[in-house]
Amino acid sequence: MHPLFDQASGEHTTDSIKFVRVNVDDSPGISSAFQIMSIPTIIVLDASGSEIDREIGPPSRRRLEQLVRYAGSLTDHATKRGAA
Repeated sequence: MHPLFDQASGEHTTDSIKFVRVNVDDSPGISSAFQIMSIPTIIVLDASGSEIDREIGPPSRRRLEQLVRYAGSLTDHATKRGAA
C-alpha cells in the first residue's frame, strides 16, 4: 500500500490536494475521531474537513486514481464557484 500511496502523492499533490498518512497506533485520537476500524483506510475530505469518500482495505491502483480524481473534481468545482 505504501508504494502505491507514495506514488499517487508524488503525482497528484497540489495546493488544493494533500495526501496525509497517519499511524493510528501513534495517533489513536485520529483513528477514533474518524472511526477507523480497519487498516488501511483511505478517507477523502473536502476543504471544510467533511468526509466525502472512504475506502476500507487496500485499494487497487484504479480505485486510488478514482479517489484522487474525485477529490480533484471537488477542488476544481470549489475554485470555479469561488471565481464566479
